[in-house]
Amino acid sequence: MQDNQTYYLGIKAIIQNAQGAVLVLKSAGGHWDLPGGRIQLGEEPLEALLREVKEETGLESLSGIRADVMALTTIAIREPHHPPTGLILWYHTCHLDAASSHVLVLSAEHIDAAWVEPDVAKNLTGLPDTMAPHIFKERP
Repeated sequence: MQDNQTYYLGIKAIIQNAQGAVLVLKSAGGHWDLPGGRIQLGEEPLEALLREVKEETGLESLSGIRADVMALTTIAIREPHHPPTGLILWYHTCHLDAASSHVLVLSAEHIDAAWVEPDVAKNLTGLPDTMAPHIFKERP
């Protein structure tokens, strides 16, 4: 990255169901990720989180939303006629509301989804080790 690098701020949701499993999504490119995306100009972070989760999964009933770690990634977003832009991700933890329907409706960006144990989600998605100690166990 350059000294004068600019960055996008992205937002990700670590969603747990009633059994404590975490939702992971498989992209069309074949890698596992969490629901989320970039915050749009003028958009509040919580609005962006809820919008991205709904767009990518169809889920609308989240509770206990809690801001967690921000992490500087090595991702370089390339756009025509602009130098690569870095990405900072702001992770949030939350739960599905117990009383709501949990039917997943994946966006065209994703080809699969799975509810997995928290440590499996951490390994699949490459989450930082400092992430959500109330959800993830420390690695030995």
